Amino acid sequence: MTKSINLDQVIGYMVVLQSHRITYSMAGSRTGADGTADCSGALYAALRAGGATDAGYVLDTDTLPAWLAYNGFIEIASNGAWSAQRGDVFIWGEKSQSAGGNGHTGIFVNEREIINCNYPENGIAIDQYHAFWEKAHRPYYRAYRYDAANARANQQVLDK
Repeated sequence: MTKSINLDQVIGYMVVLQSHRITYSMAGSRTGADGTADCSGALYAALRAGGATDAGYVLDTDTLPAWLAYNGFIEIASNGAWSAQRGDVFIWGEKSQSAGGNGHTGIFVNEREIINCNYPENGIAIDQYHAFWEKAHRPYYRAYRYDAANARANQQVLDK
């Protein structure tokens, strides 16, 4: 059975975590379950709440890309221009070099704003993407967009 991801539910889950005043920690649950989260753990929990598959463990910015692809996301930018839209996931840091404090991730709530769990604000916040990226010294980035047709195709291959 093919699962689809509801991006409004994903973003809504991040807002719920924000309303619970989740604080930033890479040492706790990372998902908000204990009142703490980090960027990738919060996003993983939100994507799961929106219908993404269970990876079996809490992902980080190095392991998110393959799981995003498995769930139907397509990489649409790699340090190049793109027109962001609601539901786009960004990951800062080059592949296999972004784990821990070397990377960051979140999801766009509209073409300019992101919701993300971050250290400077000690929790989940909505930020202007470009200003936040500039403040972080313009790190290398990748952007991913959900494609329901791609999710169905991936699932059909796995079901064979």
